[in-house]
Amino acid sequence: MHAACAGGPTAKGGHVQIRCRAWAAPLLVLLGATILAVVSPVTSNAQEAAPSLVRDDHPQFGGWITAVEVAGIGRIAVHIQEPTAPRYEEGAPVIVNVSGFFTASSGFAFEWEPDALGVIYVTYLWPGKTDARTGVSSEGTYDYGGPDCLTALRDVVRFATGEIPNVDGQNLDDLVDVYPLVDICGVYAFSHSGVAATNVLALHGESLQRVNFFIGRENPTMDALYPLEPGYWDDAGNAVVNPFYDPAGYTPTSISIDYSTAYWSEEHGCPAFRSTTPGMPDYVCSTKHPRIWDKDIWSTALLQALLDNGSLTREAWPDGLATPEEAAEAWTFRSTVNNYTRFVTGLSDLNVMLVFAADDHVQTALDKPHIHHAYDGFRGTAGLWCRLNPDRAYVETFATTGVSVPEHPANREPLTWSSIRRWGTPSVPGLNLQVVLASIAEMCDRTYYDVWIDDLPEVLHVFDPATTLQGGPVIVRFPDGTSVSACSLASRREENPDRDYGLYLDAAWAPTWDADVIDWPDFGTPANADEAAAQIESAFARAQRGERVEVGCIGGIGRTGTVLACMAVLAGVRPIDAVEWIRDHYHPSAVETDDQSAWVLWFGERSA
Repeated sequence: MHAACAGGPTAKGGHVQIRCRAWAAPLLVLLGATILAVVSPVTSNAQEAAPSLVRDDHPQFGGWITAVEVAGIGRIAVHIQEPTAPRYEEGAPVIVNVSGFFTASSGFAFEWEPDALGVIYVTYLWPGKTDARTGVSSEGTYDYGGPDCLTALRDVVRFATGEIPNVDGQNLDDLVDVYPLVDICGVYAFSHSGVAATNVLALHGESLQRVNFFIGRENPTMDALYPLEPGYWDDAGNAVVNPFYDPAGYTPTSISIDYSTAYWSEEHGCPAFRSTTPGMPDYVCSTKHPRIWDKDIWSTALLQALLDNGSLTREAWPDGLATPEEAAEAWTFRSTVNNYTRFVTGLSDLNVMLVFAADDHVQTALDKPHIHHAYDGFRGTAGLWCRLNPDRAYVETFATTGVSVPEHPANREPLTWSSIRRWGTPSVPGLNLQVVLASIAEMCDRTYYDVWIDDLPEVLHVFDPATTLQGGPVIVRFPDGTSVSACSLASRREENPDRDYGLYLDAAWAPTWDADVIDWPDFGTPANADEAAAQIESAFARAQRGERVEVGCIGGIGRTGTVLACMAVLAGVRPIDAVEWIRDHYHPSAVETDDQSAWVLWFGERSA
């Protein structure tokens, strides 16, 4: 990698900032006195077509909203968040988070914080969809992950990788202060959004040559897996397994379910399977199934079986249920198993990581056929570099639970997929997100250093900007001389010789040492204000006595910043000045919401 230089007006400051990149053309063109038109903040809930550029001042989801023009569709809204500090000295990798398309949610998708990784986070709205919070909409007609959705996603990724500009002719590096490393770009997708991600890379791969990697987390692959026909988790968290699913019938493009006893259950309003075992109840399908164009949709084979078994007739077919023919047409663009061959000629250099837990978030089949399909497709059919879950070295960098995680080299699969559950990460609160962060960090670093050995002895890059708290605790020294350590969950250490006591604002910390945990919702205020205030006062008194006190939440900024602001009050800072003091002396984004700022004032009055 080389140092970088780019010229252009930075949207955030409304001024011209020159950054250098050695691989750029020698001629630097200064974009003169043009100042970007910015509307701030975004607060309207009225439908508004995707803007050319608008500031989103939300304390958690803040960034920029712009639009790309997609031929035949119109303006597609794109949301951009940038980190406080880039992952690498040269700049920040770019990650596109693919949105779901069968679920009710249709707004901008946010799953993790850019500061946790030092990356630029890009999300968007599907054609015809509106973000309820901002009121911003994408133009076009929504086709539930069909050709129009895939075309729109293609151009969002092309914008994120610097291939095309927005509607005003501005590239991504014109809109952010942190320089985007568009040669380190990945696509991330959770759950069924992974089908759209896989298909856009397969069907439009020739237009997406700058995409380096894909991270798919627990993505379905074919029609029977979307509506959870092999099994599902009930409302009590128990696994309900379809006894008519046969793992032995797996192929790289199909699964085996015996539909011979399938019938339509009027009682449950969904398909069911009549038990063939005396004393055993019928298997009733999950109510968690896709709905497309106002029709409930199941696999083509299951819907056809309802006809073949005489449970339903054409004449008495329920109005809200897709017919077998409608299902067959719908699944054409919403399955992946037949598209992996396209990577051979389209994106033959793509690298893939498949992320999954021992207990999948929706699928219960012990052989995890969806993960098996993806591995067979990416690795076996397309011959791509493919890893099942991130390297242990990276997971342990982010994990705060102290549990052991499995370690298997890339380009390996279990001898028998009936044991794949042992390759999944443990079901421990908070660990899923940490594994996602580990997977993105690993794929960014492998791309940056161009290291694709199967197994890594250690992390390739230690991301350590103090402003993001990623590298470890930050010491805050208050005006009265008292010191307190502030820490993000990603920097949690089970054994810490520099800590005597901890005060934590999220249960995910799960401390095994001397500590207290306050019930405090993310971006909110404590559930019990008086009890929380007393615990903050007690923790600060410990620090005043010379004990080494650690304070932390998830990101180490919002709730942690609020507690530190309260401690600043106890150290002599006026309550009205405490928030600004902690932003100046700890983190510029500390205390993230108006309610948290107001709580600091309340704390000051209480402690007066």
